[in-house]
Amino acid sequence: MSENNVGFTVAGLLEVTTTEQSNLAIPSWLAEALLVGQYWNQSGLLDQLQQQVRVSRGRMGQYEVCDFALLLLAYAVSGVETLKLFFQQLESVKPVLMSVWKREKCPVAATLSRFLADVDESAVEQLRNLFEMDLLAHPIEMNTAMGLSDRTGARWVIFDVDGTVKATRHRALVNAPTHPQVKRRSENACAPGYGGRKRGDYVRTRSTVACAHTHEWLGTFAAPGNGTPKPDLARACGLVKRYLQTQGLTIGQGIVRLDGLYGSASYVSPLQQAKIAYAIRCRDYHLLTDPTVVEALRQPPHATITYPDSPHPRELFDIPCLDSTRRGYHEPMRLVIVRMERFDKRKRAVGKCNGKYIHELFLTSLPVEQFTATDVLNLYCGRGGFEQTLAEEDKEQDGDRWCSWQAQGQSFWQILNQWVWNWRIRAGAAQSPQLCGRQTEWSSALPERTEEVATPQPEAPQPASAPQSSKLPAPRYGAMTVSEGWAKSRHKYAGKDFKILDDESVECPDGHRMYRREIHYTRRGDMQMLFSMNPRICAHEIRNQCIKRTQNACQIDG
Repeated sequence: MSENNVGFTVAGLLEVTTTEQSNLAIPSWLAEALLVGQYWNQSGLLDQLQQQVRVSRGRMGQYEVCDFALLLLAYAVSGVETLKLFFQQLESVKPVLMSVWKREKCPVAATLSRFLADVDESAVEQLRNLFEMDLLAHPIEMNTAMGLSDRTGARWVIFDVDGTVKATRHRALVNAPTHPQVKRRSENACAPGYGGRKRGDYVRTRSTVACAHTHEWLGTFAAPGNGTPKPDLARACGLVKRYLQTQGLTIGQGIVRLDGLYGSASYVSPLQQAKIAYAIRCRDYHLLTDPTVVEALRQPPHATITYPDSPHPRELFDIPCLDSTRRGYHEPMRLVIVRMERFDKRKRAVGKCNGKYIHELFLTSLPVEQFTATDVLNLYCGRGGFEQTLAEEDKEQDGDRWCSWQAQGQSFWQILNQWVWNWRIRAGAAQSPQLCGRQTEWSSALPERTEEVATPQPEAPQPASAPQSSKLPAPRYGAMTVSEGWAKSRHKYAGKDFKILDDESVECPDGHRMYRREIHYTRRGDMQMLFSMNPRICAHEIRNQCIKRTQNACQIDG
């Protein structure tokens, strides 16, 4: 036995020998990466990649585009956070991975970085065309149960378009004549823009297109800063049209859902010209001053809805045909207004505050006889499923991981990353067609209820002994109780020391009357009331036992 080996025997039966020499483990993602490479080889994608995608480099060396594409596909499958960790795991299986495409050598991390820096826009478009060709040649077949059925039984297919933001943070650098000129690596891939909730100095925005029923990605378009949403929307409409034709459907059966970023005339007009249906949250609040809208808001609402997480009702107003071509819209459109009474004075993130009401606007081209105002609102709220798809992508593959500080190189990687996502969905659908977890089946529309109006009959006289209180509706909330989490500090009055007089007042331990000041609603639907009084009424020796700052208060749960 060498001096670097250590051996011992367990129970006289098993002999174990260890060594100090490192033996790298096989990464868990290798099997799936080999399957992806084998599919590309057998389906002809590898030959098309070598013939159609060209990257001009001053010194290509012994590597080709397919070598780097295979590494990026394996990186997307692995889900590793950084390229550095990926190449550490790849060290022990380089020959195995490259042999799936009959390649002899594997590029190192520096070579991959230089290749992505040399990728130009033409190479990105060539790869995008190859991605679209494979998508349309092998889509998930949508059966008759998939889709959206309106109230007349017509079938629709829903598509979502939205952007994701990747932010970068910059270190503080000295910018003085005595120092070299400041140069940052991310200046080619990022630019100043709206970062939302993400912290960073520069951002990169990526527009994504997905089918809501199969969760397939149809395309991705990225650019530094706030991106190019208007050209991206036009290209998304073309993708939707070609995808519907592949599924044997017409462009009139597609619905595009968009958030408030696209809710103005400059974005709605291309959709109207493309003759594709849409459901958009509108940010053009000047429509509220239109005489047709003003007159519609004076009439009774068409419907009233209440969400489980809010006790405040919302009124729906439906304007079937609003002609706002003078504001830049291509044709008249349908406007659905959601009005809710303003219950606090805080600034609203969504909606327009006008007097005591908050208005939210939704634009659509869906027919009134097939979609009611409530249907349009519920259809738009279904965009939450697309947000879940983006969250799943971030968790499983994280398409916004940095691979290159060059804008085109990063787009090259993100297209391959989306291809891996679609391949996984197609592989799962082929393995278990009946249990495909990424399909969304919309339930069929409920038939409208027709109730006959009976002729009113004279009421029979009620006996004098019948209690009148039996006709009153049951109370919505139970009896009021003092909140258990109130006044648990030492040397303070507890909840049991306060006496509930009625819904408007409470008696404090000193016998003073406290009146209701505020009403709040919790997420569970409970109602909380806060009672208070003037602190000058309390005696000085007991006031510190029930007040915290400057005012007596007691919290009651309803």
